[in-house]
Amino acid sequence: MNRFTLLAILLNLILFLPGRFAQAGGAPVHVSGPTSTTPDPPLRKFLPSTNSYARQLVTDRFAFVDDLRQVDPNVLALFHSKIPARDIANRGEPFNPTDVEMGDHLPDRRFVLAGNSSTIWFILYEVGGIGYHHNLVIFSKDKKWSIVGSVTGFLKNNTFDSLKHAIDAGDFFDQPGYPQY
Repeated sequence: MNRFTLLAILLNLILFLPGRFAQAGGAPVHVSGPTSTTPDPPLRKFLPSTNSYARQLVTDRFAFVDDLRQVDPNVLALFHSKIPARDIANRGEPFNPTDVEMGDHLPDRRFVLAGNSSTIWFILYEVGGIGYHHNLVIFSKDKKWSIVGSVTGFLKNNTFDSLKHAIDAGDFFDQPGYPQY
């Protein structure tokens, strides 16, 4: 992501969410409310060197699906418990990539791709709005499927190669409580 895009996102967040940001030691941080001085936990980079699921995503072999309906039914049910089916467009379907609605209501999320290896599933989707970005949700199965990771980042292209490059480059991160699906 170039510096101009990052600066534009930060300025929009600060201008349109007054009271939700503060500074600690000169670095912007999230705070829990307009009068709070308690910072939210810091962002953590989702890197293969520090996270086993990030490592699996860049090293394991995956079978891919390009239609949300092809995801394992139990994984999909868990995903839809966070994001109802009506709130996400399937790959190639229209969605609203901005924060402006013109005409018919469109979902502001769109499925990009999913994949499974021998031990995990992942679902990648784009989120429109003032801070357009991608969310990646990772599922693992012990006795039943559960969400084991949920990270936010930025891709140059909606491809698995672009996702792997972004993870390696540290362009995906997590913060407790985010993404807010």
